[in-house]
Amino acid sequence: MFIRSLLADMGIFISAPVQLHCDNVSASYLVVNPIQHDRSKHIKIDYHFVRERVAHGDLQVKYIPTQFQLADIFTKNLSSQRFEFLRSNLRVVSPAQIEGV
Repeated sequence: MFIRSLLADMGIFISAPVQLHCDNVSASYLVVNPIQHDRSKHIKIDYHFVRERVAHGDLQVKYIPTQFQLADIFTKNLSSQRFEFLRSNLRVVSPAQIEGV
């Protein structure tokens, strides 16, 4: 939602819903179908914000399997092989690769 507001301030308007990638199937289902039960009654306020934005059509929660969760590169300790896989999928290259060395 912040990105949409930032882009709007620059005169770039996005009409499509913002995609939120989630690697938790249960959380994805709970956002779309908010069934109340004992395990979900103590959910934080941010969940309710997400559910509200999904209901308004501003946000779309999309399931992404853990192995393709690109945000892990910023939040987790990774093996060098996993780090390189995620880095290449983010299209981040080293200066040496840009220069063709």
